[in-house]
Amino acid sequence: AGGWLKIAGVKNLLQLYSPIERVGLQHPGDIQLIPLDLTLEHPAAARDHLSGILGQFLLACGVKRTTEIIPSSAIDRLVWCSAGVARDFLSLFERSVAFAKQHGRHRVGVQEVNLAVGEFGQEKIRELEQDIGDGGTTLREALERLQTAVLDEHKRNSFLIRKDTRHEGYKALQKLVDLRLVHLIQPSITPGLRNSSAACLT
Repeated sequence: AGGWLKIAGVKNLLQLYSPIERVGLQHPGDIQLIPLDLTLEHPAAARDHLSGILGQFLLACGVKRTTEIIPSSAIDRLVWCSAGVARDFLSLFERSVAFAKQHGRHRVGVQEVNLAVGEFGQEKIRELEQDIGDGGTTLREALERLQTAVLDEHKRNSFLIRKDTRHEGYKALQKLVDLRLVHLIQPSITPGLRNSSAACLT
């Protein structure tokens, strides 16, 4: 028909094809998958990309230099916390500006970014439960166990996970990565001959 159909979705929450019913779209014959977001696997590229987008928005508002509004340290924090996702980056920036105004400041600092991240994170958790229904409760419990083990017990925000695609915990982690609640920072590490991935919590 000479037309294109664009479908957006979260990778590990989609079932593109059912081999039993033989219904759906098979990759690569029927459908082409295009990842739209840069991730923390390439932090420098993500930072350049997001800074460029922000710069264009600010230029339209009459701000010639991004650093007039937000210093490099706060941009770095925004990139890290948004995991390279443009919509999350811009949403966090907007919230950070609101907090800066509340504090009577003319520039956004790391403190405002951190406040925005806390607020944004709580909203993402609520959206998770609304969007996924019963499965959202399971994912929230998995995230809470992960936070307890990584942040509370080990006082870290990054961790290694063994790749085991059959394990339910690994499947849950993949969904959390797709939902940008956990961020992949290195897809392949082999410590002691065990194939692993490095991920982080913000």
